[in-house]
Amino acid sequence: MSLKLIQQGAEAKIFLDEKNNLIIKDRISKSYRIPQLDKKIIKQRTKAETKLLTKANRIVNAPLPEKSKESNKIIMPYVQGEKLSTSLNDFPLENKNKL
Repeated sequence: MSLKLIQQGAEAKIFLDEKNNLIIKDRISKSYRIPQLDKKIIKQRTKAETKLLTKANRIVNAPLPEKSKESNKIIMPYVQGEKLSTSLNDFPLENKNKL
């Protein structure tokens, strides 16, 4: 599988699987945490984010996360285009507040 790192933050690395047209969000383990606690936090945050993305998909045209057995990854279809945060910068303040 050929993955291209497209974004990295403090919590996760985001990869593009160009062959399968997928985004893979891989949560990063924190070495300063107790390993059992780290695993639990990563699992809870990944599960909560997947749930929010699934809810958003019912309301707006958002990518639907795939079922995954890995508790630290979110896999979803890649959507070509600009990042939402970039687009929102161009919105009038009144529209931003509505969103």
